[in-house]
Amino acid sequence: MGCQPILVNGCMQQFRIDILKEQDIDALLTLQSDNLKKNLDEQTIDSQGFVSFVYTPDVIKGMMENEPQIVAKVGDLIIGYALTTSLHFGQTIPLMQPLIEKSRELSYKDISSSHGIRPLNMLKYYIMGQVCVRNGYRGMGVFDALYQGHKQYLSPQYDCVITEIATENKRSLAAHRRVGFTTIHEYYDNISQKTWEIVLWDWQ
Repeated sequence: MGCQPILVNGCMQQFRIDILKEQDIDALLTLQSDNLKKNLDEQTIDSQGFVSFVYTPDVIKGMMENEPQIVAKVGDLIIGYALTTSLHFGQTIPLMQPLIEKSRELSYKDISSSHGIRPLNMLKYYIMGQVCVRNGYRGMGVFDALYQGHKQYLSPQYDCVITEIATENKRSLAAHRRVGFTTIHEYYDNISQKTWEIVLWDWQ
């Protein structure tokens, strides 16, 4: 894929949206670890949000082989990432399988067109795996730029993107709604003992 980096002027400095390279996987996973819920205090969780799923180098490499993985960088420093999980590869990740199976049974109300209720299985979509922005770079537009990178790089192949967010992660829900996601389903998971919202961003 011949993708050129996207330069973005944030509130304080310029950063770029790019495709993850193999030599940057360890740096991405360090950023992930710094923002895992288990590694944060309650005040940070409430004010800054968190990530839950622990990715491994092998999983990231497999995802990279299927679709581009979108990152934000200042120089060589990864300041954010928004991971792409194709339905095909997601079937190999046990934690992703329930969302993929559930999504195939869902429909959503397309209020922006005459389509009305649309079954997801009629659309080409993928799963947003995880989104994270480095502390110190939040509030600069990095989150929104990561998603615009997804739209630019992936909308030629896909109609929409979906993900699920724990209702307790209020910062993440608000940020996704700001970008353009809408909630299409909500459910309680007995295993995690959490309520989750499945959200969709329509590119059509």
